[in-house]
Amino acid sequence: MKVWVSGASGFTGSALVSALNQRGDCVCASRCDILDGDAVDAEMREFSPDAVVHLAAISQPTHQPVTDFYAVHVVGTRYVLRAAAQLESRPRVILASSAHVYGRRAETHPTLFEDLTPEPTSHYALSKWAMEQLCSWFPNLEIIVFRPFNYTGRGQISAFLFPKIAEHLATKKPQIELGSLHAARDLSWIDDVIQVYLAALDSRVPCAGIYNVCSGVAQSIEDLVTQWIRVSKSSIEIIFSKELVRENEILSMCGSTERLRTTFGFVPRPLTVAMLNEIV
Repeated sequence: MKVWVSGASGFTGSALVSALNQRGDCVCASRCDILDGDAVDAEMREFSPDAVVHLAAISQPTHQPVTDFYAVHVVGTRYVLRAAAQLESRPRVILASSAHVYGRRAETHPTLFEDLTPEPTSHYALSKWAMEQLCSWFPNLEIIVFRPFNYTGRGQISAFLFPKIAEHLATKKPQIELGSLHAARDLSWIDDVIQVYLAALDSRVPCAGIYNVCSGVAQSIEDLVTQWIRVSKSSIEIIFSKELVRENEILSMCGSTERLRTTFGFVPRPLTVAMLNEIV
């Protein structure tokens, strides 16, 4: 299979490219500026992929300026979809959205289903939802939209919670500054998320639509972190930092796995301390 991948050097992209190469697929790890529509057109036309996986994004919800979210997630995605739509092969397209689009819906829905109308609470989430709306502009493409919940693993940068803690554990630092740990999140491991992407690429039947990528289990972040530190036999002290608390933080988010399991036959496992130990 010939697969064109944007964001190929990122956390998810590098893991996906590695998995595709290991099984013998032909991969174009795009080097285009996603905002250069002509370059995206030319690269995709020359490669002529069977499938397109669009992962290029701004991954930090606290990024500034916020206008970048809309440029990359909306304008950049339009260029990718336009390029794919111009190909005679009509490749299957996978877009990486985010469970953050659900926003306030999580306050009234303990389990988040794909059919719920999102209520984003940040520019990051709003731009991802706007990205999803672009799918209707390209009715001739088979587009799979993934809404991943939180996941971590090897290769994720220390700007994110679990790699940050892993870095402190590895260097035996006595203290770590963290935001609020009182939230509950549906947490998964990168290897399982990649298996979902591979299953979508390999599906022999049309499967356009929106899918949560999650374990279906909401875990207390505080409990998981506390257990991890205890198992590591570290005496690291957690210092609460108000500056690290995100605006409009949702207390609990948990996704439905029904559609994912029914369509692709696979659901990521809940994150465990054993998994986290692999990144220390």
